[in-house]
Amino acid sequence: YQLVIASALAIGEYARRRRIDLPGILSFGVRLVAIYLLSTLLWQPFVSNFATAYLSVQMWDGARTTLSEYLTVHGIFLFVIATWLVWQTFDTKSQRGPFRYLRLVIARSKRLDRVLALQRLFAAPPTPYEDLSAVIVLAALVLEGVLVIAQMPVFVLAFPLLVLAGLLVLRPDLDPARRLIALLIAAGLALTLMVELITYKGDIGRMNTVFKFYLQAWVFFGIAAAVGLAFMVQTKDHQRQTDDGRRRTEGAPVLSSVIRPSSSVLPFWWWGIFALLGFAGLLYPVTAAHAKVNDRFVPGSPPGLNGMDYMRTAVYQDGNHLLPLEYDREAIDWLRANIQGSPVILEGNAPLYRWGSRISIYTGLPTVIGWDWHEKQQRSIIDGAIIDNRVATVQTIYNTLDPQTALDAMKHFRVQYIYVGDLERAYYNAAGLAKFDTMAQAGLLQIVYQNDHVKIYKIMP
Repeated sequence: YQLVIASALAIGEYARRRRIDLPGILSFGVRLVAIYLLSTLLWQPFVSNFATAYLSVQMWDGARTTLSEYLTVHGIFLFVIATWLVWQTFDTKSQRGPFRYLRLVIARSKRLDRVLALQRLFAAPPTPYEDLSAVIVLAALVLEGVLVIAQMPVFVLAFPLLVLAGLLVLRPDLDPARRLIALLIAAGLALTLMVELITYKGDIGRMNTVFKFYLQAWVFFGIAAAVGLAFMVQTKDHQRQTDDGRRRTEGAPVLSSVIRPSSSVLPFWWWGIFALLGFAGLLYPVTAAHAKVNDRFVPGSPPGLNGMDYMRTAVYQDGNHLLPLEYDREAIDWLRANIQGSPVILEGNAPLYRWGSRISIYTGLPTVIGWDWHEKQQRSIIDGAIIDNRVATVQTIYNTLDPQTALDAMKHFRVQYIYVGDLERAYYNAAGLAKFDTMAQAGLLQIVYQNDHVKIYKIMP
């Protein structure tokens, strides 16, 4: 973060002064120190109380993104972005001059000494930016060759675009709006390349690293592509208006916008490719929605907006146990209709991505423990042993044969209702579960709901 701030300050100061001198360096230093001191002071309360499970990164040594995968995710944006970068970099008077000079050198190679003499006589000396650009381009060409040899296709594609964006950010004569577009492009490209090299330590593969940083890159690319395309259209339209005005002055025919519509600001083939890419991208919500609607727990079950309807026919297999979900659905419906407030309900704990925590999920009632690893991730400021203790406590309550031990543990967590269904029978001892009926007969508990597979007990005062 501090490196980004320092870079932005340095670029801004150079763009404002158009040179590197001692007053500019001092101005940059004063602003950087002020931002550092103020941000440290104002953010100290947050930093002092912040904790997360992911505090470090490590080098990623697994499979990298393929070029087809990269283009599938970012291709539509990159097509517009690459066009804008090339147009903004080379379609200027200052950039067209060197190309015309190079063509002249090739055409008049037999009189090269005369051409070079004329160039020294008429051409202005190179600016610091032009010298820096030449060095960066030469270094980038060498590095691009290394990337090709190393067979890193994503880098081969994205790195040249990153170099062009970086040069535009540094260009002194670039207006602020275009500089912002270039900065957004550079930031997005840098993020997509970063996740090819590093990942959060403790991540599952690099799943969270990729999709969270890709979301930011999508925002950067989306803004840059939309505004960049608008600039290209606007610039060509402005040039058309200028040409038409000149023709009117000279008495020549005017080529109206009816003959040359705005869609012709770029070559026809470019718009054809862009339309094809856009059409391909728009296929996703149609095909994905259809696939999602037909992705049923039980094949052939009718679609609908009720997220619990699948339980009517679904049977969940957990190890060697088959859990018909209809009985949980009936009990959940009863809880939603009859329980007032937010009493704590005890339910069985299961490994991640299983049927565990289903009562708290579908009713919103608090429970003793949810998915343990997710709880550790989201509450990483506390000792993970606290989560493990809750998991062990739930197991003790269900398995113990001593009613008083179970009551004491439930009192500690303010449990008011106990849920015993097929999942609890799959994970806990039958003898331990049977004690709840004994406690109900003794008046310690009351059975408030039951069906063929589920019983819900309420702890009596």
